[in-house]
Amino acid sequence: MRTLVALAALLIGTAPVAGQQAWTVWTPYQGPALEVLRQDVADFAELFDVDVEVEEHDLSEIRRRWLAEDDEGPVRVDVVVGVPHDEAVALAQAGVAADLRRAATDVYLSDLHPQARAAFTVDGALVGLPMFAEGPALLYDRAQVDGPPASYAELVDRALEVGFAFDAGNFYFAYAWLATQGGYLFGRDANGPDAGDVGLATDGAVAGAEALRALAFPHGLIDADTSYASATGAFRAGRIAMTYDGPWAVAGARRAGIDVAVAPMPPLADGTPWRGFMSVEGVMIDRRWERSTEVVNLAKWIARSEALPAYAARAGRVPVSDRAGRDGAVGEIERGFAAAARAAEPVPTVPAMGRVWGPMERALERLLRDPDAEVRDLLEDAVRTIRSVER
Repeated sequence: MRTLVALAALLIGTAPVAGQQAWTVWTPYQGPALEVLRQDVADFAELFDVDVEVEEHDLSEIRRRWLAEDDEGPVRVDVVVGVPHDEAVALAQAGVAADLRRAATDVYLSDLHPQARAAFTVDGALVGLPMFAEGPALLYDRAQVDGPPASYAELVDRALEVGFAFDAGNFYFAYAWLATQGGYLFGRDANGPDAGDVGLATDGAVAGAEALRALAFPHGLIDADTSYASATGAFRAGRIAMTYDGPWAVAGARRAGIDVAVAPMPPLADGTPWRGFMSVEGVMIDRRWERSTEVVNLAKWIARSEALPAYAARAGRVPVSDRAGRDGAVGEIERGFAAAARAAEPVPTVPAMGRVWGPMERALERLLRDPDAEVRDLLEDAVRTIRSVER
C-alpha cells in the first residue's frame, strides 16, 4: 500500500479528500477491458477512501445523457473512459467537456505520442487524456516470414514470394500509400485543418497512388475485388503471409492457427516512415468538474502509464504512452501496433471529412480496375468532387 500511495502522490499531486460525494465513471468498455477498469477504479477508491461507481453504457447512450437536461438542468457526468477522439471532439464542440491543460503534467504529455495528444486537442484545449490508439500495421505469419521487411521495396519482393493483400479499395487503408509518399488530406492553418486545402492530388499523392496500383498492375497481388473479407480470409487460411490490418484482426488470425506478428509498415528507401490513419481513445470529464481536484485526479489515475499495460495484456489495447511500452510491460503485438501509431495521424474530425470517403473510394476502384486510367486525372477528379460538395 505504501508503494501505491507514493505512486499516487507522484502522479496525481494533491490526494482526494476522504468522505467526499460518490463519483461515477461511465464507459462503453465490455469484457476484459471493463474488468480492468473496475479493478483500477476500486484501487483508487480504496487508496483514497472515496466512493466511485463504474457504469457501462454504449457511446450513443453516453452522448445522449451527457447532452441532455433534466428538470434541474444539465445531467451530471463525472468521468467517461474509452471515448474515441471523434466523439471527444463532438462533445467538446457541444461545450460539455473540460479543458484538462492545467491538469496534464509535462511528464504525462511528453510521454504521449504527439499525434495522440493532437487528437484530443480542440481549439487549443486538451479535452481528454489519451490512453490508447487503434490503427493498421503490417501483420505477418511467422511460419512463412522470418521477420518484417526492412524497406517497402523489400516488402514487395517478399510479397511476390509469400503473398500480400489488404482492403486496398478502402480509403481508410489506402490513404497510407498516398500520405507516406507526400500526399496529405487537409492543410492546416492557425485554426486547425483547412478543408479548402485538399492534398490528395499532389505529386506525392500521385506517387503513392501509383505505388498502390503497382500492387495490382503488374504485380497481381491485389485487384479491385480484393475486399476486407477476402484479404482477411486469405491471411487466416495461410494463402498469403502478410496483410495490412488493425488490432481487431489479431484474435481471428490466432484462432485460425496463424503465428501472427506485428510491425510498422517498412519505410521507403529514403527512410520515410509509413504514415496511415489511426483513432485514439481516452478519458474525459464534464466541464463542470474542471476545477474539481477529486474528479481530475480520478481521470489522471485511470490514464496513468502504469495502468495501461493491464489493458494491453487482457484486452489487446495499444497504449499511446511510451513509458507503458518499455521494459516488457506491454506485449510484442501491442508494441508493434504502438510503433506504427507513432507515425500515424488521427482520422480528421472536421465536417469536410465526410465529403472525402465517397470520391476517393470511387477513384480507388478505377485505379485498381483500369491499368490505363491516368492516376493524376483520377485523383484530381476526386478532389474536384470533394470541393464541389463543399460549395
